[in-house]
Amino acid sequence: MKMGISLGLECPYRMRTGGCYFCRPDSFIAKYQREHISIQNQLDYVIPLYKNIYGDKRGVFAYFQDNTSTAGNIEWLRRQYQTAISHSDVEGLVISTRPDYINIEISDMLAEFNQKIPVFIELGMQSVHNKSLEFLGRGHTIEDTDNAINILGKNGISVFVHIILAIPCETKQDMRETIFYVNENPYIYGVKFHNLVVYKDTKLEQMYHREKFHLPDLREYIHLLGYLLPYLQGNKCVLRLYTSYKDRSLVVAGDFKGDKGKWNNELYFYLKTNNIIQGSKTDKKYSVTDIYK
Repeated sequence: MKMGISLGLECPYRMRTGGCYFCRPDSFIAKYQREHISIQNQLDYVIPLYKNIYGDKRGVFAYFQDNTSTAGNIEWLRRQYQTAISHSDVEGLVISTRPDYINIEISDMLAEFNQKIPVFIELGMQSVHNKSLEFLGRGHTIEDTDNAINILGKNGISVFVHIILAIPCETKQDMRETIFYVNENPYIYGVKFHNLVVYKDTKLEQMYHREKFHLPDLREYIHLLGYLLPYLQGNKCVLRLYTSYKDRSLVVAGDFKGDKGKWNNELYFYLKTNNIIQGSKTDKKYSVTDIYK
């Protein structure tokens, strides 16, 4: 189980430029994380809540979830990560960050922790197309992403990438090329898919009202996943299929009706009915038995 915690830092890219056009942190960060209490107190608060729901048997991973969790003084970061792994229930670290805040020094520090406890990096890749990164106001290139993944991977750090689907300037072929990159990079262990969501008071909202670009409804998005998943090798773990947000009142466009249970049921029915299997159009088709070998 991943327990979301916060370093209490602002994203330096947001402070410098106003941030990515689609980003609104309070759409996915819990209240206890926004209160900027200590790492120890955040874990002490959230772990019992999850254990009451799921029981005590699942391992706990401290998930540095918000903003850019590798930004800041490296010794300060080291102390925060150490506090997390020192908690008696924590069995691993998951750290979310931007490609342009990964360097050799950060990677070496993470490799030290990785010798004691599993460390995973979630990297905001979003797309392999620079035109799309510009549309989203990301402030980095695919070359930056590729460099960050290689630095981490060569140091033995497992990397999972975030991908935004249905960016208005992208075609299906563009999205498929992002999947091909994931397949070909040996350091990428899995992906998180996100449908593009327009939040209130963001630059993307201004663009949406001005340009009226199309965002898929649930049916269209499920069909898009059905198109892309056969091209994603079966040995790449899919950690997420939809954008997660905590407050629907913040959403201007891109909100699906119902909840994730409904979405997953519809997706499962569509995949089952059409005999769609992850990796079926690659040399590595997904198999349930493979994950137990």
